[in-house]
Parts: sequence; structure tokens; C-alpha cells
Amino acid sequence: MRSQGRPSSQPAPTERASAEVDRGREDPAAVERAGQFELRINSEIYLRDGRFDQDRMLQAFERIASGNAHGGFPLSRIVCRMDWAAAEGQSCIDDLIEFEFRVNSV
Repeated sequence: MRSQGRPSSQPAPTERASAEVDRGREDPAAVERAGQFELRINSEIYLRDGRFDQDRMLQAFERIASGNAHGGFPLSRIVCRMDWAAAEGQSCIDDLIEFEFRVNSV
């Protein structure tokens, strides 16, 4: 799926991430089925309802981390692109900095 406003020659973010997993000698579909890999886009996680809510994000990170521990994967790595924050404005950046501080305790 391609987003609007991006040249068709550029892969979508989800395609790029899957290609990165594939370069690591893993089959993206297989690791996703096994519960080792989950790919989300910003609007599904960070900007649900069109805005950033750090309390909602902390709950989401806690669910992700605790869910993996029960599924046989005791450690989680959460990698996020944050370039969207600059477009949201200074109040969002301030909330994001506070969130990053708080998420370290999860």
C-alpha cells in the first residue's frame, strides 16, 4: 500500500521495514506469524485519533512488553520513527520528551 504524496518509486514504510527483516536472513511473514515481529505505522500507534497521547502510549508499550514475555520472547525491542513529531508542533514535542522519560521505566 502506498501513501499519497510519495513517489511510487519509494517503498512504503512497512515495505522498507519488512525488507530490513528480510535482509537479516529472516522471512518477514514467518517471524510475524511466530509473534517475533510486529509492524505498525505511526497512525496506528502514536497518532491514533489524530493526536499523540503519552498515557495511551505508555499503556501500549506495557501491553507490548508484557505480551511478549508470555509468548516465549522475554525481551522486546521497540523501534520508532519520530520524524512525525516535528510536524505536530512544540507541545507535541514536549509531550513526547516527557513520554520518552517515562517509558524508560516500563
